[in-house]
Amino acid sequence: VDNAITKADKEGTNYFDEIFRTAPMTNLTLGASGGNEQGQYGISLGYLNQQGTVIHTDYERYNLRVNTLFRIRDRIRVGENFSLSYGNKVGLPGGINGSGNAISHAFRSPSIIPVYDEEGNFAGSKGGNLTNAANPVAILFRGKDNNSTSLRALGGAFLELDLIEGLTAKTAININVENWEFKGFQFPNPEDIEGNPTGTRLSQDQGRGTSWTWYNTLKYDRSFGVHNVTALVGTEAIESNYHQFGGSRSSFFSTSQDYWYLNAGEEGFSAKLATLLAWESVSDKGVNDVVT
Repeated sequence: VDNAITKADKEGTNYFDEIFRTAPMTNLTLGASGGNEQGQYGISLGYLNQQGTVIHTDYERYNLRVNTLFRIRDRIRVGENFSLSYGNKVGLPGGINGSGNAISHAFRSPSIIPVYDEEGNFAGSKGGNLTNAANPVAILFRGKDNNSTSLRALGGAFLELDLIEGLTAKTAININVENWEFKGFQFPNPEDIEGNPTGTRLSQDQGRGTSWTWYNTLKYDRSFGVHNVTALVGTEAIESNYHQFGGSRSSFFSTSQDYWYLNAGEEGFSAKLATLLAWESVSDKGVNDVVT
């Protein structure tokens, strides 16, 4: 690469045409529902594939949803809802608002620099007297496998009981559990004036979060002729926990994804501090409303 020949693009390279594209989207849903007076159910499977308007970016998701409602005798109702989703995303390297992302470099790259040199490698600013901008096509291509995945489960259940005419008690709980992981590999970029011709580095982050909400209410709602009386009292408890940790390492024997593991690096191990966020809340409420 040090002796690569890059011919000037006399017509000019439009880097925005090189990195932007028309992005198709696929959204499929298959569902079924049914029931009678004693109970109803609904279930659906979904698939989403959204290609990014920037090349080598995309988002893919699979999801399952289930809802049920059952009436036990005349005064008791129980129900639940559950959803499970798995997502895989390749975002914009450097972040949407980052000054080092591919869009920013497309602004700064001189049009005289072509995308590729004469040997088919990525061309860049190493010729000198140009700019320190990196090749935006190279940034996106090298980041096409830097993905983040997430697995999320969200469920809830409730029990509702009519105590007397107009007076209903309800208890419900909702639980949210999510796990995510990001893995990003830094490739050598010898074509850039400020590039690293041999350096490689892997960064890996993981996190998980759990939260639950439990609430209980007692509601009175009844009409007396032209008068309507409504009253609501209840309690609510919330708890949330979030954990995150990660690390990075450099000097990898190969850039193949088969070696994208932290223990495959030879130098520069750096551990990110684990993050723990937790909070909880308990409250009670009461609302009274009389309409005449």
